[in-house]
Amino acid sequence: MTEFQPDEIVDITIKGVRVAYATAGGGVVILDEHGTRHLMPPQAAVTRVAPANWPPQPGDLWRRTDFIQPEPADDEPDLGLWFAHYDARLILLPAHGDIEYAETNPEKLRASGGRWTLVHREHQESGDEHV
Repeated sequence: MTEFQPDEIVDITIKGVRVAYATAGGGVVILDEHGTRHLMPPQAAVTRVAPANWPPQPGDLWRRTDFIQPEPADDEPDLGLWFAHYDARLILLPAHGDIEYAETNPEKLRASGGRWTLVHREHQESGDEHV
């Protein structure tokens, strides 16, 4: 292991941690795998990787906001809505019904860009989870 000396300048990368909350001074408090909180200073680069309720669960309704979309008319589908469905595997289906865009890998959709927001999550019965 490399030994560091006082006053050295380093870059530190921590991947895949959950945010506990943001501080008033521009920092962020993260949670480690044991639930312990750690304060990251304002100069720490923090990039959103996935929303708080990711990954999608069967019965979820998600909104993808990565493009300018007109407000749909009452009889038109909302192009930003996606349903999470389980049929031998998890699949995300666009609410507009064009199954050509269906995706069985939620991470592929997430990585393709856009901001995903959970609109609704069905209550899961105990033992009824599919992941």
